[in-house]
Amino acid sequence: MCACVESELDCACGGGAGCVCAESDMNCACVGLCVRAGLCWCWWTNKRVVLSDHRFAMAPIPVRLTPAPTRLRLRPGLLRLRLHLFTKIILCTSVSLPALISADLDRPKFTWDPNGYLYFRLSMGRFGNQAEQLLGSMDFVKKLNRTMVLPKFKINQQDFRFDQVFKREKFEEFLKVIDPEDFLYKLAPIRWPLRDRVIVSIYAFNPLSPDSRFTQLWEEIGVGNFSKDKLVQVGFPWNESDKWEERFPPKQVPVLALRDAPAEFPVLSEHRHLQKYLEFNEGISKFGDKYIQENFPGERFLGLHLRNGHDWEGTCNSYLTWDYPSRPTIFASPQCTEGTDKNVTMALCFPTEKEIVTQVKKVVNEMKVKVIFVATDKSPLINQLEGALKKLEVRVFHMDPELPLHDLYVLTQADHFIGNCVSSFTAFVKRHRDIQGRKTSFWGLI
Repeated sequence: MCACVESELDCACGGGAGCVCAESDMNCACVGLCVRAGLCWCWWTNKRVVLSDHRFAMAPIPVRLTPAPTRLRLRPGLLRLRLHLFTKIILCTSVSLPALISADLDRPKFTWDPNGYLYFRLSMGRFGNQAEQLLGSMDFVKKLNRTMVLPKFKINQQDFRFDQVFKREKFEEFLKVIDPEDFLYKLAPIRWPLRDRVIVSIYAFNPLSPDSRFTQLWEEIGVGNFSKDKLVQVGFPWNESDKWEERFPPKQVPVLALRDAPAEFPVLSEHRHLQKYLEFNEGISKFGDKYIQENFPGERFLGLHLRNGHDWEGTCNSYLTWDYPSRPTIFASPQCTEGTDKNVTMALCFPTEKEIVTQVKKVVNEMKVKVIFVATDKSPLINQLEGALKKLEVRVFHMDPELPLHDLYVLTQADHFIGNCVSSFTAFVKRHRDIQGRKTSFWGLI
């Protein structure tokens, strides 16, 4: 059922699966399938109209050309409105009938995967942590032979679709995937009814906690009434895929919805090679290439990642104390300590400015480069580095982008990269560079 009235947008929906909307600012109308309150499919623009907070937004999505059958009984006033809007469609649309038919034939057809689906959230920390979760999850889904409902990334408190970050076609070389909107609105209503939707977790927690990831995920998949009987807790880890298959066979559990990403953190060494299926999308790569061409075209450069914010300093101090000045591993540190006898120290986790400048000078002298690019969460140390390298005429650049993804891309293109051994942000860059055969070093190990 859909019933809504958005006076500001002059939109009306009523009853059954029928939906009629008019957008006065665009001087056109939309008649189609109303999936839920505030959402309408537009025939000729191939767009999904989302009505939220009295704002009008458009998102590309394949749509139906014909309204779904409905037993809607229209009131006289609503019938007049429909006739009025249909007239507006004929008058305002410039798309021919053959074009509409062609668009319908070209739209993707969705068929149910008998091996089932896996739905989860990337909910751990910043982008670097989420990327590590994704790699382990890829392996888990592959072993179960299910289709992955593509997760969203949370970056700077905003949700980003998978294809806003990575190339979907490259990712599909490894896994069967489907967009969450297509899954939730086109397949799930028929094959995964609300009464059958439960969440699985390997951790014990209170599902009714207002801040729990359980609540967030449950709202996302369309159920607002929380109860403990909607939670299934298991006692075996992610790497025992045979037990997961036995406990949750696709015929009985077609959709495996997980409270957490099915992966270890930090990423296991055997999953790092899956990074080759994570290629930045064209928008991110073009942005980074343009920045390089506008600032130091054709020049070799050294890339640096400085994790020197107060929060990171506090993290390093909390793990590395007077009693424990070193530890075998912290966060992403296996990327530089695995297979060695080295432990994590403050020199690796939070090097001083003097240590940073000394190590940069050493690498610059070896490389004979004139350009340094710095990505950081706080201070790029531009004055300190340019002052120390003044005789070598080295220029230091710092982008400070709104999205850290742009920093990541430029760092992957550097001729040499120095990163933080403990940081998952650095780990993402290193894995990418390993695939490209480019050199990476770490603070405290130069």
